Amino acid sequence: SGPLSWFHDGSPWGIWGMNGNFYSVTAGLRQKGGEIQVIANNDAALDVTDQSDATGAWKAILQDGSLVAPGTDLTLKYDATTPITIGTGITVRTAASKSNTFGTVVPAAEITIPNIAKLLGIAPAGSAAELGEDYIYIRNDLEGAYSETLARRGGDWGDGARSGVFFLFLSSTRSGTISSRGARSAFL
Repeated sequence: SGPLSWFHDGSPWGIWGMNGNFYSVTAGLRQKGGEIQVIANNDAALDVTDQSDATGAWKAILQDGSLVAPGTDLTLKYDATTPITIGTGITVRTAASKSNTFGTVVPAAEITIPNIAKLLGIAPAGSAAELGEDYIYIRNDLEGAYSETLARRGGDWGDGARSGVFFLFLSSTRSGTISSRGARSAFL
């Protein structure tokens, strides 16, 4: 609830509260063993798209922005270092969990971040100062319970200033539940 000025279009039917209330489940983005994977063309929004772990819908990203089969050589990966980096390899191998402000995620020395990664909010498109204090949390175990983590966005009430439109939480398993996670319904 709140005044109509809080809604994107000034009406009670507009969009509001997009960050800071709860972690919004974000279909079509995950990391698996550190590898950044997406479902192309916003197909994750289709109710017929199989998003299960082993489906062929998941694609990895090369530096030129092309989407390829997961496990292809030289795909983009998150490395749980300080700061979190995006590269083609992972140096931290197990139980690696890190967080820092999203704007401080940096490319590894040999990496050029493709525009698609910036457009999808996987990598910063601006400077740390422009992106504020929104946080990124990742866990990139190569095997075990956290080898696949799915995206949550926005942050929850407990994240305070770390919440925001660039907030990315990649530390949750498919079966993970908590009272601060939710989803937004759509009327079609």
